[in-house]
Amino acid sequence: MSKVKIAVVQPKSYLRYAAGRVLDDPTAPEEQNLALAFDYIEEATGNGAQLVSFPELYPGPSPGSDALDYDAVVGGMRRKANEQGVYVLFGGAKQEAQGFYNLYHLADPHKDSLFTYEKIVPAMNEETMFRGNEPGLVDTDLMNIGLLICWEAWFPELARILAMRGADIVFFPTGGLIYELHDVWRAILQARAAENTIYTASAVNIWGVEAGMSYVFSPEGEVAGLTSEGISYAEIDLDRLHRMRSEDEEFTVPKVYRTIPGTLRVLDDKLPTLYQQTTKAYLDNREA
Repeated sequence: MSKVKIAVVQPKSYLRYAAGRVLDDPTAPEEQNLALAFDYIEEATGNGAQLVSFPELYPGPSPGSDALDYDAVVGGMRRKANEQGVYVLFGGAKQEAQGFYNLYHLADPHKDSLFTYEKIVPAMNEETMFRGNEPGLVDTDLMNIGLLICWEAWFPELARILAMRGADIVFFPTGGLIYELHDVWRAILQARAAENTIYTASAVNIWGVEAGMSYVFSPEGEVAGLTSEGISYAEIDLDRLHRMRSEDEEFTVPKVYRTIPGTLRVLDDKLPTLYQQTTKAYLDNREA
């Protein structure tokens, strides 16, 4: 398949318990998120989307909330994906003993199994989060899909690992309350796309306190953007992406691409070795 149409949903979202208690509202109708998610999926599929993605912890449940049952959400989203014949990416927290997992799922309409990514790097408000071990990577009939969550975009090693393992696109579903970081967020998403020759995609929850930040980037620039509630559509050109990966930079006028192709092709033993040595020295000094 040379081109894939994706839908990045930036939803109206209800939240009972928020990071840092900025938005805590025990009366918020968080249970409505699931029905709203179904509506977004139907709208996106009706507009030709082959994959639909939601932000971090959407439709839920959010950490510490009993408004939604985790298993019921997973079951409902899987059924909706099968009913609509579309891939669906969605998030939620799963409580375990004294902590929780921040999870992001891929429901494949062609399989009974569900792929689940466990967030690796806790944010400042996730002290009780259990950490995952590996970046998420799923080989689907559409393309190879990489999964990270929110500020894990700030750690370029994670996206690079996914690119080296063959990801065509990396999703960075994000919670919210980060609009002051808007310009930097855009730059980081673009950088991860350009340096790794991948697509990147992200959206936030619309909780009513800030504008949205939904973007899709190719290695060559912005493909789609949305700062309000709604659905952003983007076409993923896999043929062009794979050509960029397989070709080397040349001195030509005009340039063939609006980026430098073949960035991963120049890697050799020296660069990974240098990085490993520097990382070890930094960690040793930090713990000293």
